[in-house]
Amino acid sequence: MPPISALYFPDLLPPPAAAILTELFVPLRCYRIAAAGRKPPAQDRSSPTPWAELEANGRLEFVQPLAADQLDLGRLHQLLGELEGRSGQDAALFVQGILAQLSAGGQETASELVPPLLGWHEDRAAREEEETLWRALLLLKLAELQERREQELTMELQELEARRAALFRQLQGDEEKRVSSARAMTSPAVSPNRNSARLLRAWGQLFLRDQGGTELLVSADPEAVALLLEGYGSAAGQEPLPLGDLPLPAGGGARLTPENRDQLALALARTAVDGESRVMTTALATCRQSLHLEGGEEKNQPGARVEFFLLPEISLRNLLAGLYRHPPRGGHREEAGPGAKRHGLIALLRR
Repeated sequence: MPPISALYFPDLLPPPAAAILTELFVPLRCYRIAAAGRKPPAQDRSSPTPWAELEANGRLEFVQPLAADQLDLGRLHQLLGELEGRSGQDAALFVQGILAQLSAGGQETASELVPPLLGWHEDRAAREEEETLWRALLLLKLAELQERREQELTMELQELEARRAALFRQLQGDEEKRVSSARAMTSPAVSPNRNSARLLRAWGQLFLRDQGGTELLVSADPEAVALLLEGYGSAAGQEPLPLGDLPLPAGGGARLTPENRDQLALALARTAVDGESRVMTTALATCRQSLHLEGGEEKNQPGARVEFFLLPEISLRNLLAGLYRHPPRGGHREEAGPGAKRHGLIALLRR
């Protein structure tokens, strides 16, 4: 049985979570926008970044976007720098303009934009494949920038509300009025809008390029996963099948044994092939019991958990292609033959 192939995006997942996930999937393949040897930035500066060690040990396999020279990478980072300084709406329009030019393929585009980004290729099919990948990576980067900006705005709003409440208390002499006014002035935290539909479009383009080789999508974005599960229900006429969850121990807790990991990987691979859920639920139950016995209830307090879902009768590649009307090469027909993987799997990390 071949090993399961998992895919996730480090720009949208902090390094500590990646370290947890490598306990389950070896190697964990990831896309990133970075020059060779450059590691994704750590969001938590108080803890060491595990990227280098994980990559050296073969637990993370970085997939370079494409073979590009420094001029290409410099041009891409210049574009992303311009995105950084714009508002969300302006950035979206900016990216749409780039994508429109890439899709048009006109003479002015070929001479001004395509060569610096992609290099000029006589093979049109190869050029279209690279354009699709750049398009997906730009969408991913824009989603990351938007999320970061919304987090900053949320913090600024909370600080402003705290100042307003403090100022109002200073202007009031009565203690009862101060308490009631402070409650009235407190606003709920801003709900982040991560534009998960944009993230799904990027996933779809990356899975199309993957040519059906990835059976499992790993994500820490519950909104995007919810949209994908809803899309599956509409496309397949049935609900996705929850397979169960696995608590992930916090620092100092028990870890999955090599036997547990092998059992889970084999169960994932078999589920992707035959769509049978029992082997997966059994493996998860065994792993949960092992963690409980190893760490005990007090020591093994879970810091996160992974929820698994099965999408019977449709691959992730074909599902995403159908949702966003990007027909995969060879049409929508699922692969046939012995060992063909035709069932989608999703692992949602909840922190």
